Amino acid sequence: MINTNILILGAGGDIGQSIFKILKDIDWINTIVGTDINTKTASSLLFDKFYKLPKCNNKKYFSEIENIVSLEKITLILPVSEP
Repeated sequence: MINTNILILGAGGDIGQSIFKILKDIDWINTIVGTDINTKTASSLLFDKFYKLPKCNNKKYFSEIENIVSLEKITLILPVSEP
């Protein structure tokens, strides 16, 4: 199976944590990266890597995501943020 790197947007809340708990035991998932507007959450300690993003209405939001996708070689994005 191909190794997959996953990016979870809005991972700071309970839904992001739950998704991480499900995905962490799947053999073909290599890295799980989380993002949120706040890095001072319990979630930030779970993920392989965790990045702070601006709010989704910020003009830099998508370019920041593109940078993370490129840097971490992300193959799947799961948008979980409510907005």
